[in-house]
Amino acid sequence: MDKSKTKKQLLQEIEDLRIRLAEAEETLRAIRAGEVDALIIDSAQGNQVYTLQGADRPYRVLWETMEEGAGILGRDGTVLYGNRRLAEMLRTPLERVMGSSLRHFLSPEDWQILKEMGEGGKRDGHRAEVRFKTGDGSWLSALVSLGSMEAGDFQGICLTATDLTEQKQAEEALLRSRNELEKKVQERTEDLTRTNRRLLSEIQKRNRAAEALRRSEERLALAASGTGIGIFEWDIAGGKVLWTRQHDIIFGYRAQDSTTTTTTTTT
Repeated sequence: MDKSKTKKQLLQEIEDLRIRLAEAEETLRAIRAGEVDALIIDSAQGNQVYTLQGADRPYRVLWETMEEGAGILGRDGTVLYGNRRLAEMLRTPLERVMGSSLRHFLSPEDWQILKEMGEGGKRDGHRAEVRFKTGDGSWLSALVSLGSMEAGDFQGICLTATDLTEQKQAEEALLRSRNELEKKVQERTEDLTRTNRRLLSEIQKRNRAAEALRRSEERLALAASGTGIGIFEWDIAGGKVLWTRQHDIIFGYRAQDSTTTTTTTTT
Protein backbone atom coordinates (compact mmCIF):
# COMPACT_ATOMS: atom_id res chain seq x y z
CA MET A 1 0.00 0.00 0.00
CA ASP A 2 1.28 3.39 -0.97
CA LYS A 3 1.66 5.20 2.39
CA SER A 4 2.27 8.43 0.58
CA LYS A 5 -1.44 8.73 -0.36
CA THR A 6 -3.54 10.87 1.81
CA LYS A 7 -6.68 9.76 3.53
CA LYS A 8 -8.71 11.83 1.06
CA GLN A 9 -7.14 10.09 -1.90
CA LEU A 10 -7.78 6.68 -0.40
CA LEU A 11 -11.41 7.53 0.22
CA GLN A 12 -11.73 8.69 -3.40
CA GLU A 13 -10.27 5.42 -4.70
CA ILE A 14 -12.68 3.45 -2.52
CA GLU A 15 -15.60 5.45 -3.94
CA ASP A 16 -14.38 4.84 -7.50
CA LEU A 17 -14.13 1.10 -6.80
CA ARG A 18 -17.65 1.11 -5.41
CA ILE A 19 -18.95 2.79 -8.58
CA ARG A 20 -17.10 0.33 -10.84
CA LEU A 21 -18.39 -2.60 -8.76
CA ALA A 22 -21.95 -1.31 -9.07
CA GLU A 23 -21.52 -0.95 -12.83
CA ALA A 24 -20.08 -4.48 -13.09
CA GLU A 25 -22.94 -5.94 -11.06
CA GLU A 26 -25.50 -4.12 -13.24
CA THR A 27 -23.77 -5.42 -16.37
CA LEU A 28 -23.86 -8.99 -15.06
CA ARG A 29 -27.52 -8.63 -14.15
CA ALA A 30 -28.34 -7.34 -17.65
CA ILE A 31 -26.38 -10.20 -19.24
CA ARG A 32 -28.16 -12.82 -17.15
CA ALA A 33 -31.54 -11.28 -17.95
CA GLY A 34 -30.81 -11.30 -21.68
CA GLU A 35 -30.98 -7.51 -21.90
CA VAL A 36 -27.49 -7.16 -23.42
CA ASP A 37 -26.42 -8.61 -26.76
CA ALA A 38 -22.87 -7.24 -26.89
CA LEU A 39 -20.24 -5.39 -24.86
CA ILE A 40 -18.00 -2.54 -25.98
CA ILE A 41 -14.61 -2.69 -24.26
CA ASP A 42 -12.36 0.34 -24.31
CA SER A 43 -8.77 -0.84 -24.78
CA ALA A 44 -5.47 0.47 -25.99
CA GLN A 45 -6.33 -0.76 -29.48
CA GLY A 46 -9.60 1.18 -29.42
CA ASN A 47 -13.18 0.13 -28.80
CA GLN A 48 -13.76 -3.60 -29.27
CA VAL A 49 -17.18 -5.23 -29.60
CA TYR A 50 -17.73 -8.64 -27.98
CA THR A 51 -20.93 -10.45 -28.94
CA LEU A 52 -22.41 -12.34 -26.04
CA GLN A 53 -23.45 -15.94 -26.33
CA GLY A 54 -27.07 -15.01 -25.60
CA ALA A 55 -27.29 -12.55 -28.49
CA ASP A 56 -28.87 -15.16 -30.75
CA ARG A 57 -31.56 -15.98 -28.19
CA PRO A 58 -34.40 -14.21 -30.10
CA TYR A 59 -33.57 -16.26 -33.18
CA ARG A 60 -33.56 -19.48 -31.17
CA VAL A 61 -36.92 -18.56 -29.68
CA LEU A 62 -38.30 -17.89 -33.17
CA TRP A 63 -36.81 -21.16 -34.45
CA GLU A 64 -38.32 -23.21 -31.65
CA THR A 65 -41.78 -21.62 -31.62
CA MET A 66 -42.45 -21.49 -35.38
CA GLU A 67 -45.33 -23.64 -36.65
CA GLU A 68 -43.26 -25.11 -39.48
CA GLY A 69 -40.78 -27.89 -39.06
CA ALA A 70 -37.24 -26.65 -39.60
CA GLY A 71 -33.85 -28.29 -39.72
CA ILE A 72 -30.27 -27.90 -40.86
CA LEU A 73 -29.02 -30.75 -43.03
CA GLY A 74 -25.59 -31.82 -44.11
CA ARG A 75 -25.00 -32.30 -47.82
CA ASP A 76 -25.60 -36.03 -47.35
CA GLY A 77 -29.03 -35.42 -45.80
CA THR A 78 -28.02 -35.89 -42.17
CA VAL A 79 -30.18 -33.84 -39.80
CA LEU A 80 -27.63 -31.78 -37.89
CA TYR A 81 -30.25 -29.78 -36.07
CA GLY A 82 -34.04 -29.71 -35.95
CA ASN A 83 -36.66 -27.75 -34.07
CA ARG A 84 -39.46 -29.00 -31.87
CA ARG A 85 -42.07 -28.82 -34.63
CA LEU A 86 -40.04 -31.03 -36.99
CA ALA A 87 -39.85 -33.72 -34.31
CA GLU A 88 -43.61 -33.43 -33.72
CA MET A 89 -44.33 -33.81 -37.44
CA LEU A 90 -42.09 -36.89 -37.65
CA ARG A 91 -43.57 -38.22 -34.37
CA THR A 92 -40.03 -39.05 -33.29
CA PRO A 93 -38.05 -37.72 -30.29
CA LEU A 94 -35.85 -34.81 -31.32
CA GLU A 95 -32.72 -36.53 -30.05
CA ARG A 96 -33.40 -39.39 -32.48
CA VAL A 97 -34.17 -37.05 -35.38
CA MET A 98 -30.85 -35.23 -35.03
CA GLY A 99 -28.02 -37.35 -36.31
CA SER A 100 -30.34 -39.43 -38.52
CA SER A 101 -30.49 -39.23 -42.28
CA LEU A 102 -33.63 -37.62 -43.61
CA ARG A 103 -33.94 -40.43 -46.14
CA HIS A 104 -35.04 -42.73 -43.28
CA PHE A 105 -38.26 -40.70 -43.09
CA LEU A 106 -38.97 -40.66 -46.84
CA SER A 107 -39.90 -43.07 -49.59
CA PRO A 108 -37.16 -43.67 -52.20
CA GLU A 109 -39.09 -41.54 -54.70
CA ASP A 110 -39.48 -38.57 -52.33
CA TRP A 111 -35.87 -38.86 -51.18
CA GLN A 112 -34.77 -38.60 -54.81
CA ILE A 113 -36.88 -35.45 -55.22
CA LEU A 114 -35.25 -33.75 -52.23
CA LYS A 115 -31.81 -34.96 -53.28
CA GLU A 116 -32.22 -33.34 -56.69
CA MET A 117 -33.52 -30.16 -55.07
CA GLY A 118 -30.51 -30.09 -52.75
CA GLU A 119 -28.10 -30.53 -55.63
CA GLY A 120 -29.81 -27.64 -57.43
CA GLY A 121 -30.67 -27.11 -61.06
CA LYS A 122 -32.23 -30.51 -61.64
CA ARG A 123 -35.72 -29.48 -60.62
CA ASP A 124 -37.70 -26.31 -61.19
CA GLY A 125 -37.82 -24.31 -57.96
CA HIS A 126 -36.83 -25.39 -54.46
CA ARG A 127 -40.17 -26.53 -53.12
CA ALA A 128 -41.96 -29.86 -53.42
CA GLU A 129 -44.71 -31.88 -51.77
CA VAL A 130 -43.48 -35.10 -50.15
CA ARG A 131 -44.74 -37.65 -47.65
CA PHE A 132 -42.86 -38.34 -44.42
CA LYS A 133 -43.00 -41.77 -42.82
CA THR A 134 -43.47 -40.93 -39.15
CA GLY A 135 -42.27 -42.79 -36.09
CA ASP A 136 -45.65 -44.49 -35.55
CA GLY A 137 -45.68 -45.87 -39.09
CA SER A 138 -48.19 -43.41 -40.55
CA TRP A 139 -47.57 -41.06 -43.48
CA LEU A 140 -47.70 -37.27 -43.29
CA SER A 141 -47.92 -35.00 -46.34
CA ALA A 142 -45.76 -31.88 -46.17
CA LEU A 143 -44.64 -29.04 -48.37
CA VAL A 144 -40.84 -28.91 -48.12
CA SER A 145 -38.57 -26.00 -49.03
CA LEU A 146 -34.81 -26.23 -49.28
CA GLY A 147 -32.18 -23.52 -49.33
CA SER A 148 -28.40 -23.46 -49.31
CA MET A 149 -26.72 -22.46 -46.05
CA GLU A 150 -23.13 -21.33 -45.59
CA ALA A 151 -21.45 -20.36 -42.34
CA GLY A 152 -17.68 -20.11 -42.50
CA ASP A 153 -16.35 -23.43 -43.68
CA PHE A 154 -19.74 -25.11 -43.17
CA GLN A 155 -21.95 -25.72 -46.19
CA GLY A 156 -25.32 -27.30 -45.62
CA ILE A 157 -29.00 -27.14 -46.43
CA CYS A 158 -31.74 -25.32 -44.56
CA LEU A 159 -35.06 -27.19 -44.60
CA THR A 160 -38.55 -26.00 -43.73
CA ALA A 161 -41.60 -28.30 -43.82
CA THR A 162 -45.27 -27.28 -43.65
CA ASP A 163 -47.76 -29.89 -42.45
CA LEU A 164 -50.47 -30.40 -45.11
CA THR A 165 -52.62 -32.74 -43.00
CA GLU A 166 -55.49 -30.29 -42.48
CA GLN A 167 -55.38 -29.20 -46.10
CA LYS A 168 -55.45 -32.82 -47.28
CA GLN A 169 -58.33 -33.61 -44.94
CA ALA A 170 -60.27 -30.62 -46.26
CA GLU A 171 -59.59 -31.70 -49.85
CA GLU A 172 -60.69 -35.26 -49.08
CA ALA A 173 -63.87 -34.00 -47.36
CA LEU A 174 -64.61 -31.77 -50.34
CA LEU A 175 -64.02 -34.68 -52.72
CA ARG A 176 -66.33 -36.94 -50.69
CA SER A 177 -69.04 -34.27 -50.69
CA ARG A 178 -68.71 -33.81 -54.44
CA ASN A 179 -68.86 -37.57 -55.03
CA GLU A 180 -71.91 -37.91 -52.78
CA LEU A 181 -73.60 -35.02 -54.60
CA GLU A 182 -72.82 -36.54 -57.99
CA LYS A 183 -74.19 -39.87 -56.78
CA LYS A 184 -77.42 -38.26 -55.56
CA VAL A 185 -77.79 -36.35 -58.84
CA GLN A 186 -77.24 -39.56 -60.79
CA GLU A 187 -79.76 -41.45 -58.66
CA ARG A 188 -82.30 -38.65 -59.04
CA THR A 189 -81.73 -38.53 -62.78
CA GLU A 190 -82.24 -42.28 -63.03
CA ASP A 191 -85.47 -41.99 -60.98
CA LEU A 192 -86.76 -39.24 -63.26
CA THR A 193 -85.81 -41.25 -66.33
CA ARG A 194 -87.69 -44.30 -65.04
CA THR A 195 -90.70 -42.14 -64.15
CA ASN A 196 -90.71 -40.51 -67.59
CA ARG A 197 -90.48 -43.89 -69.26
CA ARG A 198 -93.38 -45.20 -67.16
CA LEU A 199 -95.54 -42.15 -67.95
CA LEU A 200 -94.66 -42.37 -71.63
CA SER A 201 -95.60 -46.05 -71.63
CA GLU A 202 -98.96 -45.27 -69.97
CA ILE A 203 -99.66 -42.49 -72.48
CA GLN A 204 -98.85 -44.79 -75.36
CA LYS A 205 -101.16 -47.45 -73.90
CA ARG A 206 -103.98 -44.91 -73.59
CA ASN A 207 -103.40 -43.68 -77.12
CA ARG A 208 -103.50 -47.24 -78.43
CA ALA A 209 -106.71 -47.89 -76.45
CA ALA A 210 -108.28 -44.67 -77.78
CA GLU A 211 -107.27 -45.60 -81.32
CA ALA A 212 -108.71 -49.10 -80.88
CA LEU A 213 -111.95 -47.59 -79.54
CA ARG A 214 -112.19 -45.18 -82.46
CA ARG A 215 -111.67 -47.96 -84.97
CA SER A 216 -114.24 -50.10 -83.16
CA GLU A 217 -116.78 -47.27 -83.31
CA GLU A 218 -116.09 -46.79 -86.99
CA ARG A 219 -116.61 -50.49 -87.66
CA LEU A 220 -119.81 -50.44 -85.58
CA ALA A 221 -121.12 -47.40 -87.46
CA LEU A 222 -120.29 -49.02 -90.78
CA ALA A 223 -122.04 -52.22 -89.74
CA ALA A 224 -125.05 -50.29 -88.51
CA SER A 225 -125.38 -48.32 -91.76
CA GLY A 226 -125.21 -51.54 -93.74
CA THR A 227 -128.08 -53.15 -91.86
CA GLY A 228 -130.43 -50.20 -92.37
CA ILE A 229 -131.13 -50.02 -88.63
CA GLY A 230 -131.25 -46.68 -86.86
CA ILE A 231 -129.20 -46.54 -83.66
CA PHE A 232 -128.85 -43.90 -80.98
CA GLU A 233 -126.67 -43.55 -77.91
CA TRP A 234 -127.98 -42.05 -74.71
CA ASP A 235 -125.45 -40.48 -72.37
CA ILE A 236 -127.37 -40.71 -69.10
CA ALA A 237 -124.80 -38.74 -67.08
CA GLY A 238 -124.53 -35.90 -69.58
CA GLY A 239 -128.17 -36.02 -70.77
CA LYS A 240 -127.18 -36.25 -74.43
CA VAL A 241 -128.55 -38.55 -77.15
CA LEU A 242 -126.51 -39.26 -80.28
CA TRP A 243 -128.38 -40.54 -83.34
CA THR A 244 -127.02 -42.37 -86.32
CA ARG A 245 -127.70 -41.12 -89.83
CA GLN A 246 -129.96 -44.12 -90.52
CA HIS A 247 -132.05 -43.16 -87.50
CA ASP A 248 -132.50 -39.65 -88.95
CA ILE A 249 -133.58 -41.09 -92.25
CA ILE A 250 -136.10 -43.44 -90.66
CA PHE A 251 -137.66 -40.69 -88.50
CA GLY A 252 -137.22 -37.89 -91.02
CA TYR A 253 -134.86 -35.79 -88.92
CA ARG A 254 -132.46 -33.34 -90.41
CA ALA A 255 -128.75 -33.73 -89.83
CA GLN A 256 -128.57 -30.82 -87.37
CA ASP A 257 -131.27 -32.47 -85.28
CA SER A 258 -129.25 -35.66 -84.92
CA THR A 259 -127.96 -34.45 -81.52
CA THR A 260 -130.49 -33.70 -78.86
CA THR A 261 -130.52 -33.29 -75.14
CA THR A 262 -132.74 -35.49 -73.02
CA THR A 263 -133.48 -35.02 -69.34
CA THR A 264 -134.53 -38.07 -67.35
CA THR A 265 -136.37 -38.02 -64.08
CA THR A 266 -136.22 -40.86 -61.59
CA THR A 267 -139.26 -41.49 -59.40
